[in-house]
Amino acid sequence: NTRYCIFSTFVPTTDTQLIACGSEDNDIYLWDLQTKRIVQTLKGHTDVVLAVASHPCDPILASGALEKDRTVKLWIEPSADARIRGALPSDTTSARENVGSAITGPRRDQG
Repeated sequence: NTRYCIFSTFVPTTDTQLIACGSEDNDIYLWDLQTKRIVQTLKGHTDVVLAVASHPCDPILASGALEKDRTVKLWIEPSADARIRGALPSDTTSARENVGSAITGPRRDQG
C-alpha cells in the first residue's frame, strides 16, 4: 500500500489467530498471525478497501471501500448458524458465497 493508511482487525476464531486487512488492490486479506502467510483473499470490492471490522464473537467481517465502490460488505462464513444469517440483510448473499473456510470456528459463547 502506497497511497492510503489501511487499517486491520483481529478475527476471532478458535483454531487460528487471524488478522484481516483491506488493500489498494480492492481485496481483503486474511493473514495467519503465527505463520505470517495469507490464508484467504476476499474479492468483491471495486475500489480501495480502507476499513475492515470483525464481529467480536461471530464469524462476520465488514469491509468498506472508496469512491468507485462506496459500499460496505458483510462477509459471513458459509456454515454460520441460522441465528446469524437471519439477522443479516438479504443483500449480503453475494458476499456469503465468497467466504471460504478461513473465518471459521464456533462462537466464543459456545465453548
